[in-house]
Amino acid sequence: MSDSNLNKQDVDSLAENVSVENKSLIAHKVGDYYNKKNLSPQAKKTAEDIFRIMVRDTEIRVREALAGSSERDGYSGRKTEEETEPVLF
Repeated sequence: MSDSNLNKQDVDSLAENVSVENKSLIAHKVGDYYNKKNLSPQAKKTAEDIFRIMVRDTEIRVREALAGSSERDGYSGRKTEEETEPVLF
């Protein structure tokens, strides 16, 4: 994967190598690929689909980490009224 252009092996490697380093490399390649001005609508959609999958995976991992941390700290999962306020990122 030393090639700077996105290729099928990069996309396939996302399923095999889930390391942060690999995901970061692929994210950069997908971003570079997405920013090319001559992408077909289908190619652009494919890049967007990869972004969505990577974001969803990150969201799930963050939720799992937070849940695990909360369980270890004895958090009951019940929220007070103040805790139900929306959080903007």
